[in-house]
Amino acid sequence: ADTKKAKMIYSFIEKNRLDTPPVITCYPRLPWLTDIFIRITSPFFHTKNIFAWWGPWEILGKMAVGDKEGAKRDLIRLSIIVTKNDNFVEVFDKKGIPPDILWYKVERKVAWGAGVFLYAVNELEKRGII
Repeated sequence: ADTKKAKMIYSFIEKNRLDTPPVITCYPRLPWLTDIFIRITSPFFHTKNIFAWWGPWEILGKMAVGDKEGAKRDLIRLSIIVTKNDNFVEVFDKKGIPPDILWYKVERKVAWGAGVFLYAVNELEKRGII
């Protein structure tokens, strides 16, 4: 998207509170039958959970469109979640808690997520945002 469209997208995300913590998996919700199927078969991937590695890309996107405060705010939010979990988990809920269930435990120490996070930190530092 060009800068104008990107700003509209971020405005929509903020208006609908989809960025706390950074970006939920899916909005609006999936069709009801698909949503029920996913909640039963893969409850850790349903529409209310957040993939941790999307957060740094959202942060970089906000920085790219000039939303320095939004990028800094989201970096802090994601940092709190990473610190609370003592590592970079694959997916978490809106409270920052990994949704472990009996037959599935989320991946921890996700290197690609941590790598993108460190890249975002480095880019914000280079631009004097943090």
